Amino acid sequence: MTTLQNYATHSFYIKFYPALLSYTGCEKATLIAGKLEYWFSNPKYVGGFYKFVEPCGHPLYRHGDSWSEELGVSRKLFAKAFDIIGIRYNSKSAYLRSEDKFQGKLYASYHDRKTNRTYFVRNHEFTSQVLNSLKTSYSSTK
Repeated sequence: MTTLQNYATHSFYIKFYPALLSYTGCEKATLIAGKLEYWFSNPKYVGGFYKFVEPCGHPLYRHGDSWSEELGVSRKLFAKAFDIIGIRYNSKSAYLRSEDKFQGKLYASYHDRKTNRTYFVRNHEFTSQVLNSLKTSYSSTK
């Protein structure tokens, strides 16, 4: 198998939502939101899920499954783009203590220090509103 065939066999496509770009104003944030929506569309992950931001030595980490590997971005770039669409908490307790967990954003993440995992949660009502609004406006411009 050639290198190109090997790459094609082990790669995947990332869906890009042009209408969402008009909301985020950032291509990387749009890609992240698209991947988050992909993960949250799985009934198993509706309530949230953990995902490592970059490769690490954690026993639950699987090669190729971190955000930086999945999206081809650095930890720093991921954080900067995620901040456009989500709010990050340094701890689970800070997240739980927060009265407004999403602070007007589509998503939130928090680092659980006990398990050393980063969890991602969706602001379901607000995100659905935004996505439906974008879908409607994008459809009407075609």
